[in-house]
Amino acid sequence: MKFAILAAGEGSRLAAEGIKEPKPMVTLQGEPMLDRLIRIFESCGAETIAIITNNLSLQTQKHVLQLQAKGHPVQLVVQTTPSSMHSFHALMPLLGEGRFILTTVDTIFNEDEFHRFIQAFSNADASLDGMMAVTDFIDDERPLWVSTMADLTISGFHDTQASFQASKVGDECRYISGGIYGLDSRCFATLDRCIQEGQQRMRNFQRALVADGFHLTAYPFSKILDVDHVSDITKAEAFLSNTKPLKIIGIQRDASASPNRETADAAIFEAVAKRLEAAGAIVTRLTDEQFLNAFPDDNPTYDPLMDALVTHANGIFTMSRNLQTCVMLDIVERCYHIPCVNSGSGITTCSDRQQIYNRFHQTALRQPPTWFGSLYKERWPNDPVDAYELLDTLPYPIWIKRSLEHSQTPDDIIFASNEAEAHKALDAFVCRKIDEVAFSAHVQGDLIKFYGVAGEGFFEWRYATEAPDKFGLDNTSVTPHHYPFNAKALQEQCETVATCIGVPVYGGDAIIEADGQCTLLDFNDWPSFSSCRVAAAEAIADYVLMISRK
Repeated sequence: MKFAILAAGEGSRLAAEGIKEPKPMVTLQGEPMLDRLIRIFESCGAETIAIITNNLSLQTQKHVLQLQAKGHPVQLVVQTTPSSMHSFHALMPLLGEGRFILTTVDTIFNEDEFHRFIQAFSNADASLDGMMAVTDFIDDERPLWVSTMADLTISGFHDTQASFQASKVGDECRYISGGIYGLDSRCFATLDRCIQEGQQRMRNFQRALVADGFHLTAYPFSKILDVDHVSDITKAEAFLSNTKPLKIIGIQRDASASPNRETADAAIFEAVAKRLEAAGAIVTRLTDEQFLNAFPDDNPTYDPLMDALVTHANGIFTMSRNLQTCVMLDIVERCYHIPCVNSGSGITTCSDRQQIYNRFHQTALRQPPTWFGSLYKERWPNDPVDAYELLDTLPYPIWIKRSLEHSQTPDDIIFASNEAEAHKALDAFVCRKIDEVAFSAHVQGDLIKFYGVAGEGFFEWRYATEAPDKFGLDNTSVTPHHYPFNAKALQEQCETVATCIGVPVYGGDAIIEADGQCTLLDFNDWPSFSSCRVAAAEAIADYVLMISRK
């Protein structure tokens, strides 16, 4: 659907009261009113957003052109007009055929109600010519009263409530116009005629629609405000603080960080997003690139609208493993106090086996004996251990693993029965330019995979033979012994690690030994949850909502 914003007014009353910015650039809670509408319209799937501003609003014109250059679907018309109806007429060529949404730039509403309005208008019968937002909250100097029938069909528009006279049973006048119009291009003929007749006000166009027999319906909002005076800014900010839904950002995992897991990773991300939306939150889905455009320092692709979106979010959930994204997540959390699930530092910790090993050690958790070595010692002269020098000291059999970054291929974890096999494995890592490796002692027992969300009571585990292998390998050949163990104790251990690292959404691998002891092998940030997606999405969404409301 196409959207349009009327922003050509002079804002003379605001200017007379000391406001220096043009009306579209007046900020509410740190966000320009124009940017707020663009953000909301984009979240509704706007194809294009046509904007008209007057000839004198150079600041607004420049801002819209900057947003256009950043890829936002905005179109700019610069024209000084005598009324909002004339501004609408100037935008008409950009609106094309079919339905569209038109608003004034200073229309302040509850975002959740607006989303429901868009959905209702989109799903309405094709015979409907228009759906107009109305409210019974009256705080306007010269409101336009709207009379409706019992089914909310609009019967007329009136300058005063006293001027209304019921024409049919059920006709009443309790609402005023909210400045949000859902219309069909069928109305353009009426608009053209109003211009030719010399009509001067939007309300006269609305009356003409009724006179021409257009089928219009009212859609009630609990409250709609406009901003004409400085005092209205305070009212609008108080209203938004009390009624606005949670704004949550989700950062997707790039396909390069999801080897053989693209579909599963995308599925859990979307399941969480939809669960949040079902709870009333407004979720904006971003890629790494889009998220990073929110930060201006030395950034040629800086996007001020994205900046406002990120810095005014109530919370962020992220599956990203991009290093730069993780750095900026920590800055957002530290400087703007926006909670992130998982934390940037926690995600980077999970990509470094030595850091994970150290955290396990700090929390006194059971783990296999592990050694770390470098394959390119000349690059790091301060590294104490050359990986090849360790080979004749290790207890075989042993696992040799890529130490930095998450596993990308099956060759990132190699089982070596003896020193010769270990030497061959290191040679293979060298050929692939892998710099750091970890050697982990082999532990006998049942291999399990676990999944959890700290603080939500969600914890599930599977034998490795029952869970799909990350790289599609056959993992059913080793029959588990089903050694008994304390799953609750394992959950407590994992939550200790999750809290310590900063990854409340986690997964990993463990060995259940014959005596029931659990040895942790790996700990990962936000796995795919393929075997328990529905329950995991519910727990993750509940956690994100909980921290976003604080």
